[in-house]
Amino acid sequence: MKWVSILSGEDHIDATKALIAQARKRAEKARKAEQATTARRALLIWNNAQPATPSHPYLTRKRVLPYGLREAAGNLVVPITDIDGVLCSIQTISPKGDKRFLSGGRIKGCMCWIEGKYSDTVYIAEGWATAASVTAYTGRTTACAFNAGNIPAVAQAIRKKYPNIPLIVVADNDEAGIKAARQTVSLTGADLWCPPTPGYDFNDWMIESGVSA
Repeated sequence: MKWVSILSGEDHIDATKALIAQARKRAEKARKAEQATTARRALLIWNNAQPATPSHPYLTRKRVLPYGLREAAGNLVVPITDIDGVLCSIQTISPKGDKRFLSGGRIKGCMCWIEGKYSDTVYIAEGWATAASVTAYTGRTTACAFNAGNIPAVAQAIRKKYPNIPLIVVADNDEAGIKAARQTVSLTGADLWCPPTPGYDFNDWMIESGVSA
């Protein structure tokens, strides 16, 4: 027996849109549940980690201080928080510099704050060592965005909570870094700086210039 649909073309479109909307809601619910599970795991790891020491090989190679990082099983533990300071996930950095995120954790719009002596300006940088170098050099608070694509979202979160504070994006001098920084400038009115040497980040520039924390 052949079934014949009694739905019109527009009805078919509406039904399809409804199914897609339902699927998106289910996916979003599952994503948030996974993020919540990862956040609980991150908190457990963070609470059981010890304060990082300045002698950790990654820190000595990058010539920066721990700035509140912790250490577990020889790896640095970097907190990833939302704009309100709620821990969402962590990043680990091995002595050799291998970086890993917890699976399923929230990254977009999240950051690691590196507190400086002054809070009149907030800098935003891509990697943690780069952000730590900016704070060491300027004395001001820097937000680590963890990847170039996350810089605009981090900047927007900061701008929303602190609408009057000046923002400066310290971009890596590569295609992804400059593209993200220019997008951030367009969205938030932030200023932009990047090292003059192609392929360099601020930490590279700081080390080559002989500046250390």
